[in-house]
Amino acid sequence: MRPESDADDVIEAGAYSIAELRKMALNDTGELSRPLALALLGRRSYPQKKRDMERLLMVDEEAPRIRNLAALQLADMGTPQATKVLERGLTIKDPLTLRGVVAALGRVG
Repeated sequence: MRPESDADDVIEAGAYSIAELRKMALNDTGELSRPLALALLGRRSYPQKKRDMERLLMVDEEAPRIRNLAALQLADMGTPQATKVLERGLTIKDPLTLRGVVAALGRVG
């Protein structure tokens, strides 16, 4: 058995540009699924990150799974601005999304 770091099924965030990941995560176009693209995008730093995650979280028409992941990405950012977005997310009605917001707020304390 090979160590996990040598696994063939590992996708590194650096294998894609931020522009490519944003296109796949925000527009659902590209070779990766939206959840995978969003997870990889969350590992990268870029100026529009908070805005992108806020957009995904706060738009009611987005898939709950995507909204949940966006909430967790905001928590990982750990900035006061990201925390404010999460606090606004407490008014979200969708249970899966709300669960992500609560879990994210738990992460940031």
